[in-house]
Amino acid sequence: MSLSSGTPGICSVSGNTVSGLAAGACSISANQAGNASYNAAAQVTQSISIGKADQGIGALGALPALMLKGGTGTLSATSSSALAVSFSSATPGVCTVSGSTVTGVGPGSCVVAADQAGDANYNPALQVTRSTTVLAAATLAAGYRHSVALKPDGTVLFWGSNDYGQLGDGTTTTRVRPVAVPGLTGVVAVAAANFHTLALKSDGTVLAWGTNESGQLGDGTTTNRTSPVAVPGFTGVVALAGGAYHTVALKSDGTVLTWGFNATGQQGDGTTVTRLSPAAVPGVTGTVAVAAGSAHTLVLKSDGTVSAWGYNYFGGVGDGTTTNRLSPVAVPGLTGVVSGAVVAFFNRAPRSMIGGTGYDSLNLAYAAASSSAGASTTIMALDGDLLEILNANLGKYVILQGGYNEDYLGRSGMPTLLRGPLSIRSGKLTVDRVVIKKP
Repeated sequence: MSLSSGTPGICSVSGNTVSGLAAGACSISANQAGNASYNAAAQVTQSISIGKADQGIGALGALPALMLKGGTGTLSATSSSALAVSFSSATPGVCTVSGSTVTGVGPGSCVVAADQAGDANYNPALQVTRSTTVLAAATLAAGYRHSVALKPDGTVLFWGSNDYGQLGDGTTTTRVRPVAVPGLTGVVAVAAANFHTLALKSDGTVLAWGTNESGQLGDGTTTNRTSPVAVPGFTGVVALAGGAYHTVALKSDGTVLTWGFNATGQQGDGTTVTRLSPAAVPGVTGTVAVAAGSAHTLVLKSDGTVSAWGYNYFGGVGDGTTTNRLSPVAVPGLTGVVSGAVVAFFNRAPRSMIGGTGYDSLNLAYAAASSSAGASTTIMALDGDLLEILNANLGKYVILQGGYNEDYLGRSGMPTLLRGPLSIRSGKLTVDRVVIKKP
């Protein structure tokens, strides 16, 4: 007896084995041709329904942990059916997808989906997703005596003091009106420090210029630069911060690199050795934001906690001591901080710059743009912020202390304009909600 397929496009027969080739009705025929003693047998047929095969999506490449607004990433995936996979954004307000390219369009959590709709022979595959965090780019920055503005077209304007070349125009001439940095394009974020400036380009590379006496430009030298120079071998950066004489960079994988002055441990590498090139901060991962004070550094983790290190004479590290920290320490009790709500700053330059000795810097930060009812938190704000404390201490006065020994009073629910770098004068304050507003 021999078996054959009456529908070779649907199924095939080899010996007594039937193989499905496509979805549909498969017809199998059985024949016996007879011999000298027997007539041929009547053909017998049987129909078998062959259904669509299942398929899956595999090898969907992971997105970077972090992306910058305006930054892009490449998507890739395969299906077990070898049919093409399509991509889409489940969060179009945060990221968009065109073909295999994902682009960050706003801060938040970006979710990308991979789909395969199936065809005549395969069922649709189960959707697979990947996620990343899109960070907002810094478009304005202020150094000690100079200012930086990033335009939508990726060019950069600078103005102010230029005695160390911090304006990047190839001169040391002070500019009282904004001027463009020649040849600088494709920039997606800027940062400014005491006397040096940083630019992050769309390809994740970093440029720096200005004073470089402590290696804060990261180019391996201590030569001041009046025009932008690339930080060698450095890619995948999504955020930058500049301290007085050190620099901090956040990479897309959540790790942090530092370089420059390190006398008080502001690089977080466990030493006080000045670094002329970027080096990773040991053990720091899962970071979503960075900030730099005059001589200390802060990182915000993806779980909402904050770690800090460096100069701590005024308690800027926030660990309850005034001991300088050479390695990262957690700020105790500080959780639920959102990206963009951690800022470190210095309100005055070291006295050594004006003929004195020592530092006159508050090294403050504000944390927790809001807190839950009944929670205790320490609220610190920046010069010019509007601090609105709602139902604080059941309507009692809230006394704030300014950087110039001035006190300010604010009633519950009443906005107070701050005229100096301020903090709660002592201890912690129990509040229902705190809102820090930009006037």
